[in-house]
Amino acid sequence: MFLLVNFGTGYTGLDTVGYAVYYSDGSEYIAHTTIYDSATGNTGELGTGSGQYGADITIGSGFTGYITWDTGGSSPVYVSAAVNGFPITTSTLAGELSLYCTYTDIDNEIDDLLDHVPQSKKTTTDDAVAWVNSRIIACGYEIDGRLGMTYGTPFDPVPSIITTIALYLSCSRILSTGYVGEIPADSRYVDTYYKRADDLLKRIESGDIVIPQAEKMSDSAGVLSNTSDIGMVFTQTTYDSDGDVLTTGSMDTW
Repeated sequence: MFLLVNFGTGYTGLDTVGYAVYYSDGSEYIAHTTIYDSATGNTGELGTGSGQYGADITIGSGFTGYITWDTGGSSPVYVSAAVNGFPITTSTLAGELSLYCTYTDIDNEIDDLLDHVPQSKKTTTDDAVAWVNSRIIACGYEIDGRLGMTYGTPFDPVPSIITTIALYLSCSRILSTGYVGEIPADSRYVDTYYKRADDLLKRIESGDIVIPQAEKMSDSAGVLSNTSDIGMVFTQTTYDSDGDVLTTGSMDTW
């Protein structure tokens, strides 16, 4: 989950900003962490002079609590905000679906990302991030729906090619919100991102691209049907070269 805090422009350029995350009862969930990266010199500030800082923080599904940010130093300023497991993760019939790409991935791809968030969805920066995450989740469902007959979904861990597809799909969805009907000439970016994703999905579906680290569905897995709340996996009857039955599939006995 990419979380943000706004200390104001009076607190720009700090390398002491940190956070801690707590359960709703006040017990510690994540110990105090300073976001400054000494290896890169990245302070976590969003832009120059903004006084806004952010960090990717792993929050488990169903978590309910809050984060407390601080400016650090001898006289720190504290800002707290509620944190919940959704929309960072959501549930599917197959289990838990994690975000296949992140807000940061999209922010690195699309210039001025927040400008493409609907005005009604960015009352606060946290609201805007939540809206972007909801687009990513929707794209995750699309990916799982198309590849679920080929690979076990949701993907965990997430292969890099799935992250790439999710990034392209998410960019297409986000850009279409602002471009379609407003700046028609720029709709080409919407189409280009979607075509890139669609091409990769088709190549995976056809077998031209294989994801070696993902669990492949067996050839006999067939279709999962749900009747009277009872799941059944259909298999086909197999025959030898003389046409005699070797194994009787469930499709012929159900």
